[in-house]
Amino acid sequence: MFCKSCGKEINDQAVVCPYCGVQTGVVQQIPQQPTYGAQQNYAAPQQNPYVNQYPQTEPDETNVGIVVLSVLFPIVGIILGAVNISNGKKKSGKAYLTAGIIAVAVEVVIGIILGIVIASNPDLRIAWSLI
Repeated sequence: MFCKSCGKEINDQAVVCPYCGVQTGVVQQIPQQPTYGAQQNYAAPQQNPYVNQYPQTEPDETNVGIVVLSVLFPIVGIILGAVNISNGKKKSGKAYLTAGIIAVAVEVVIGIILGIVIASNPDLRIAWSLI
């Protein structure tokens, strides 16, 4: 290409004319390299234009196996529910947490019913004491 100011032939990728010093209009932006040393800037890091700025996220899907596990072992559902909700996966987190809480409630009710049945029947008390 030719310089717009002096008319001499210059490199196509030149930013400044080497003969007259006028800017050619071709501007290349070079990413700034971080400095390591006493003058380190701890502000927000420069974003690299070559890196995807929108990271891929995992879909918020509920795993049926974990829901079943949450019913069998409610503490697992409660813990996984809390972890998923805190990580932004509210749909699956609510499902696991709900399954765990419902399982605890059902197990408590079943325990109360079995306790009443065993306590009210003398034959079952004897059999239960032998176990």
